[in-house]
Amino acid sequence: MNKFLVLVMLLVGCGTESEEFECPYTREDQTGEYTVVLKETSGDCGPIGEITTDITNGVIYPSENLGCNHPPMSVWYLNSCTNISRFECDDGEWETIMTWELQSDLSNPSRITGTLRTDMIRWGGLYTCSSEYNLEAINESR
Repeated sequence: MNKFLVLVMLLVGCGTESEEFECPYTREDQTGEYTVVLKETSGDCGPIGEITTDITNGVIYPSENLGCNHPPMSVWYLNSCTNISRFECDDGEWETIMTWELQSDLSNPSRITGTLRTDMIRWGGLYTCSSEYNLEAINESR
C-alpha cells in the first residue's frame, strides 16, 4: 500500500473524533482580590510590574479617574475558561484602549493567566504607544 495513502487514512481517522471541552468554571469563579504580575512582552509603553486589584467576573476594572466606559465589552468563552474584556478610556489627557484576556488555570482555581494589550494616545497623537503584557494573577484567600 502506498505510504501517502496510509498517512492520509491515519490523519482522516484521527480527525473524526472530536470532544467538546466545557470549562468546569464560570466567569464568577474569576472574582476576588488578586495579586497580578504584568510583564511587558512587546511594545513601548513600559513596565507595569505587580499590582493588587479586584477581579470581578473575569474583569479587571481600571481606576475610575481614567474615564473608561462602564460596563466594558466582556465575553466569556466556555470552551477555554477565558474572559475577554475591552475598555475604551479618555481622561482628557490620555486616550487608551485596554483589552484583557483572563484564563482560569484548570489545575489551580486560585490562579489566572492571560494578557493585557494597551494602545495609548496622548496630546492628540503627538505621543503614542502600544504594548502587550503577560499576566499571572493569584488569589491568596483561596
